[in-house]
Amino acid sequence: MGKKKKLLKTLISLVIVLALLPCTAFAANAVEETRCTLNEGCTLDTGHEGECTTVSGAESSETPIKKTITSATEQVQVLINALPDTITAENAESTMVQITAIDEARLKLTGEERKQLVLDKYTAAVSALDTLGDKSGSIPGMNTAKANNASILSSPADDDANVWVVIPYLTDPGEYSGTGTENDPYYASLAYRSSKTDKITIETMNPAAKINGGSNKYTVPLAYGFNDIRFTVTSADASCTAFYYVKWQRTKPSRPVQQILGGTLSSIPAADGASDGKIIGLLEEEYYDYRPSGGAKWTTVNGVTEITGLASGTYQVKYGESESQQASSEYQATTVNVGSTSQQMPVINKTSGFVFADLPSQAAAGQRVYLKLALNDDTWVKGDRGLTIMLYTRGNMTASSACTIYFDGYTSENGQKYYNAHFDMTSTYNANSSVEIEAVTLTTKNYYRMFPSDLKYMIMSVKQESGDSTSISNELLYSEGSSVTVELKVNQTMGTRVLKSFKIKSKGGTVAAESTNGAPVSVSMTEDLYVSDIVTDTIYADFTAMEEQLERIKGIDLFAYTDITRVTLQERLALVKPMLELTQKDQKLVDDFVPTLQNAIDGLVPKAGDFTETNRLMGEIPQDLSAYTDKTTTALEQAKAGAQKAIDEAWNRLRQDEIDKLAEALEKAIAGLEYKEADYTLVDSAIEKANKLNKVDYKDFSGVEKAIAAVDRTKNITEQKEVDAMAKAIEDAIAKLEKKSSSPAKKLPKTNSSNTTKNPPKTGDNSNLALYVILLILAGSGLGGTVIGKMKKRMK
Repeated sequence: MGKKKKLLKTLISLVIVLALLPCTAFAANAVEETRCTLNEGCTLDTGHEGECTTVSGAESSETPIKKTITSATEQVQVLINALPDTITAENAESTMVQITAIDEARLKLTGEERKQLVLDKYTAAVSALDTLGDKSGSIPGMNTAKANNASILSSPADDDANVWVVIPYLTDPGEYSGTGTENDPYYASLAYRSSKTDKITIETMNPAAKINGGSNKYTVPLAYGFNDIRFTVTSADASCTAFYYVKWQRTKPSRPVQQILGGTLSSIPAADGASDGKIIGLLEEEYYDYRPSGGAKWTTVNGVTEITGLASGTYQVKYGESESQQASSEYQATTVNVGSTSQQMPVINKTSGFVFADLPSQAAAGQRVYLKLALNDDTWVKGDRGLTIMLYTRGNMTASSACTIYFDGYTSENGQKYYNAHFDMTSTYNANSSVEIEAVTLTTKNYYRMFPSDLKYMIMSVKQESGDSTSISNELLYSEGSSVTVELKVNQTMGTRVLKSFKIKSKGGTVAAESTNGAPVSVSMTEDLYVSDIVTDTIYADFTAMEEQLERIKGIDLFAYTDITRVTLQERLALVKPMLELTQKDQKLVDDFVPTLQNAIDGLVPKAGDFTETNRLMGEIPQDLSAYTDKTTTALEQAKAGAQKAIDEAWNRLRQDEIDKLAEALEKAIAGLEYKEADYTLVDSAIEKANKLNKVDYKDFSGVEKAIAAVDRTKNITEQKEVDAMAKAIEDAIAKLEKKSSSPAKKLPKTNSSNTTKNPPKTGDNSNLALYVILLILAGSGLGGTVIGKMKKRMK
């Protein structure tokens, strides 16, 4: 009995094992999936919660391993998130270090990567540091952070986050202070810029960036004095907006005439102890500065013809700063005396036989006195300097000084002719002083002058060949009909020039004499004459060395070089034009300039080559080339090798054309890849098999013929299944052929269909399957025998 139970248990166990064997067999063919390990890390992504390994010693056994940070963007974001929520004086220095590290890390990201950053905490930290710095005066490390502008602003020009601009005379980011925020913009000051510069154009380094939301260029008109220029720059990828503040001082040009001409200003005396004196003769459109002699403060007036409210005394007057010109210096001031009505000097005519109409008997210091000398027919002269008036101011004892007389022209009133002139009283206030007209000298003939006009670069000498001359007020006059020779020489202190020609003309423009080669010329004095139409050639400096340097960069694209080195050279090139205007006397300036130009050219650093298209195409090359023809894969490998060489050797922007051509060749090679032809071996075998058959032996051979006719021999290796299907179609058609009968078919004996065994498809190892079946039969037999035995026993 015990043996039978034991046998029963064994058989049941055997049945269970046999039932599990197929499952084990199927599982053996499955791929084992690797679970997360501690070293690899594990994510909590949806659908993968069960894959996380728990870590012993963690806060709980359910704590999963956190995701490993691998991307550069994530690393920068971690730095930003690590910034303190509150910035205080205690953590300001360490926060500055963090900000600097973040800035340096951001520079290494691409424009697309920067867009992924959440900068709220970074912006808040920078703003808090700015506020803290304003309150405390300085923050340790703040200067270092501001100096980091150089790295922020000088990132590559084609970087989508570049916000640097190019401003004339501002080329180094280190020249800017500030951090580029709205409250602390990038700041620079440019003082004493040329008065000729009436506008500047600011341009972004990256052409795709925008200034004030517009284009990448911003032109600003410049007024004289200080110009506050504020603008914003938004990067090409819109990830960054920088604020700029540039203070530009534009100077005004100097005045062509620095000092007020003598005889222009005079005065009206002031009453004793009062301030009612005046300085008169001012031009309404002009600006003037005035002050008491020795005073410290200048007062500016404009739009007036006189300065009023003056006490008696001596004053200095000069041109003031106008809207378009600088003020004259104090050394160019003109002295004007404002006398007192109670202290006047006598005006005495000490001549014999000469009458001055309306001559005042006395005048105060600084006051203008007009002379009106009556002439009769015998004393009437045509020349402006037909007479000389000797007028002196006499002092207490023997001291005297000559007064300057200004000729005002001739007039005729009621048949009386007058010689008109004026002079200004001197500065003496001594009551014993006087102004005396000592003598009047009349000429017996007309005398004329040779005016040295248009002589900016010339020195004129006049040699009298015939006739006589006279000197009046240190000016030489030549009698009518005199012959003189006029010679011009280049004033080499003014520049280096060669005289080519000149003309001598009358006041009305008539040419009296002409020198066509610059040589001296003789002329007869019949009227006042003027030297004019002077033609000179400038002897310029030697520019050979400079031109040799310029030849080195002729035709090159400066934008193929780094922005810092390009702008440095462009600054030098901006000076070439003024250099070309220098004359021989300024040769040293040119010689000193050439080495700086050469250094700027030698310092040009090409930008890195742009391999964007090459890298894109490299990624499009199929990983498996075995399906393509040898010819096209060889061409591709050669094109790839050429492009890879350019990458490995880091070709720069000067070879960009070559880089682009290699990329084009690579693109052409990829597009030219051709698949190998499909394998028609099975098709050929099936056709050969069909060809060996005699179609007349078969009832219908058309199926085979149609299958053969349907063969398409244009298929490539990717269409192999279609080719194999063609072979199978031929084979199937052959299998369906029926031979023609030569005699009546014999009836075959009927067979019992239940005894006919159909061959099942072979899907595995038949021996193993047979073993399972036998074992199952044996097990079933044993089990059945046992059950039957028990039933018989019970029936007994």
